[in-house]
Amino acid sequence: MSETKEVINVVLCGDDDAAVHIREVMAEYQCFKVVQAAEIKSVEKLDGQPELSLVIGIPGTDIDLPYIASQELISRYTPIAGDYIVLYENDYVSISPKQVFEEGYNKIEFVDVGGDNDLGIPQEHMGQVKAIAKMCHEVNRAYCAALREEQPSWEMAPQWQIDSAIKGVAFHILNPDAPASASHDSWMAEKVVAGWKYGKVKNVKKKEHPCMVPFHHLSVEQQAKDYIFSAIVKQAIHAG
Repeated sequence: MSETKEVINVVLCGDDDAAVHIREVMAEYQCFKVVQAAEIKSVEKLDGQPELSLVIGIPGTDIDLPYIASQELISRYTPIAGDYIVLYENDYVSISPKQVFEEGYNKIEFVDVGGDNDLGIPQEHMGQVKAIAKMCHEVNRAYCAALREEQPSWEMAPQWQIDSAIKGVAFHILNPDAPASASHDSWMAEKVVAGWKYGKVKNVKKKEHPCMVPFHHLSVEQQAKDYIFSAIVKQAIHAG
């Protein structure tokens, strides 16, 4: 396997160059250590460029995303369709041939713990997760009011918004060291899977949202929402 330090973002969709950290579109696999990986669906050469354009699939969906593999990454092995791009915990990326990877790693599947809960959170803790999600939602609603943005109360919020908050809390519980930017990456990847895209104005019917951009492209006011959300979850966990 070839291994190198990469700029590890994938382009989501459209012409707005929106991107997320590649970990958000990978499943977990385990050998003697846990890695994240995505199957390479296709490989194309770039005109006049040494890099290769790979297409990887988001696990559990029919959505494919482009990933540009650097010359350094492919210098020791040229990938083909069916191979895997592998991300290690220290943010190193490698290309692994299909047979080598599948013989060495088993995919980690979250066990369904009841109902439609596929978050990897034990059912007995879901009441606490939902309570934290409600707290995050209401604090965010108050912050949005200060920005002259309207948000419904938890009781009046649509189900997709409630589910989004619950998934955000679960993400930080399962990834306690994740920075605020990772929270945004996770949110945006979830939105992409649900069919959302960038739009200058939030439009639920068209599934367009102005925050469908990389974290560093957000205004300070919008970045603050992720910092606040993350801080609430961490404080709630430490408070027991």
